[in-house]
Amino acid sequence: MSIQDAAAIIGAVTGPIGVILAGAALWAWRFQVRGASRHEAAKRVLSAMHTLDDAVKMARHNLVLFKAIRDGRILGPPPKLDPYVEARRVATPIWNGVKQLQDAEHDAFGPIGPEVKEQLQSVYRIADLFMRQFHFEWGTGAEEAYREHLEMKTKWEVRPDALYDDAKNDEFAGLLEVALNDAESYFRRKL
Repeated sequence: MSIQDAAAIIGAVTGPIGVILAGAALWAWRFQVRGASRHEAAKRVLSAMHTLDDAVKMARHNLVLFKAIRDGRILGPPPKLDPYVEARRVATPIWNGVKQLQDAEHDAFGPIGPEVKEQLQSVYRIADLFMRQFHFEWGTGAEEAYREHLEMKTKWEVRPDALYDDAKNDEFAGLLEVALNDAESYFRRKL
């Protein structure tokens, strides 16, 4: 056996080994990139969920004061502000938070999969409940329209305590916390 024969045998053996090693390196790289994109998608969804949670808590806290002003249950002279305008101002971050969560869900659908939508359904349901109730009580700027809305409570399936955090039995806060905790535990496992 000559050196040329040995070189040909070594070349024939190392060629497939090189291809196998390159394939393994490509697979490892793709696995790492997929894991990183899942991680980033989960982080974005978690961030959007926390933003929405903070916005809902802040709005529920502030709406108690605006309801008292609107209903004339405030001591002293009423402040010079329109409670309807102020209520819409504090509720706007909730709409923005839902949009941010929808964008994060859309971006996470590819790396994580269709279970993203399933995991966020309860969060969306709670946000929808808040938004329906908000529209019911604060969507119009006129006192007369507000009174008409109150007469249609059964049609709208409203929960008056959903907007305010001063209720004795704050059922909405528990629903919100359960929905967010369930979704958060799922997305934390993706980190």
